[in-house]
Amino acid sequence: MINNEYLAARFKAASLVGRLMATPEGRKYFQENNYKSGQALITADYAETISSVLHRASRHSAPVTVAIVREDGELLMMSMEPTDPAIKSHIKSMSAGSSATIGMMYDACAQQGKRATVKIGDWGPDASATALPSASRILANA
Repeated sequence: MINNEYLAARFKAASLVGRLMATPEGRKYFQENNYKSGQALITADYAETISSVLHRASRHSAPVTVAIVREDGELLMMSMEPTDPAIKSHIKSMSAGSSATIGMMYDACAQQGKRATVKIGDWGPDASATALPSASRILANA
């Protein structure tokens, strides 16, 4: 069953991603941020829980790009994948409660300016995430 509470934001994020990919600048943005053709891209509301987003992301091969839309319409992007045990000790680690949102995770990663690992309670493997630069500037010029 889909949670209707977040559907509008997910559709808005999908629409913004479509607009972004339709421009040369948007395609360059994805290329510069290591997005590969065929890679899974899922959408999320800024207020969705991390565990909900990770649950959806786990249905796809890693890495997964997550397009997040804030209430003000800003499009945020994040790359997520299971944490490689070989590099885990070199990545900043955070813990998050079950009510932590994907927006909180994006903000924490963006503030650090580098890859971070998050453990969500007892939910599966750690997730490693990188906050990508905001794509809103590109969309404003599209």
